[in-house]
Amino acid sequence: MKIDIDFSLLKQKIKGELATDEIYRKLYATDASAYREVQILNAEGEVARFVNILEKYIEAPDITRTRLYIETMEEILPEAKKILLFNDQSDTLNFLDLDSVLSGGDSK
Repeated sequence: MKIDIDFSLLKQKIKGELATDEIYRKLYATDASAYREVQILNAEGEVARFVNILEKYIEAPDITRTRLYIETMEEILPEAKKILLFNDQSDTLNFLDLDSVLSGGDSK
């Protein structure tokens, strides 16, 4: 029993698979490079933002601290319906029900 194998077709198939593998390697390398560049640009932007805030903080620490606090509250509280207010001068804790305030009712 003799088996005829066409090695030329087999070689072409192997070359095709190797070429496909090479294409995928290059695509992944390109994706990795693009991801790296995006991360570097994001990091540089964060550094520039930090340096800008630091310069403002050095000029006016109280104003910058207050501004950062207000910006943070604006970012994290837009969905809040109830807010607790702390008073440093006394041991009281005030409760502000935004639903009542916005609907025109009395807040208790």
